[in-house]
Amino acid sequence: MEKSLLTLNGTLLPDPKPQDARFGYAILAVPDLNHDSFNDVVVGAPLEDNHQGAVYLYHGYRTTVLPRFKQRIESTALRLGLRYFGRSLDGQIDMDGDGLVDLAVGAQDAAVVLR
Repeated sequence: MEKSLLTLNGTLLPDPKPQDARFGYAILAVPDLNHDSFNDVVVGAPLEDNHQGAVYLYHGYRTTVLPRFKQRIESTALRLGLRYFGRSLDGQIDMDGDGLVDLAVGAQDAAVVLR
């Protein structure tokens, strides 16, 4: 029997929302956002809040990711009218030079940069 290279390391938990929010539609490992020396994870849920969308930030810890999110960013808090916010994610560079990774979040007909 061949040994598996991957093993279960935990489950990320979203905010209790209605079914079909598409939590995990996009997922991204990002460099350390909170300066604790561990990489973090961002998860998109583009159908939350009646298809307006949200993203969740999870902090890493040692060899895992903490299961409860540390921040939930909903599209309605950013700009009225965004749809499917969280359908794509990118965040590997510090665009403004402040020492923190900037996160680009895709939505329908829009992209939002979070600093």
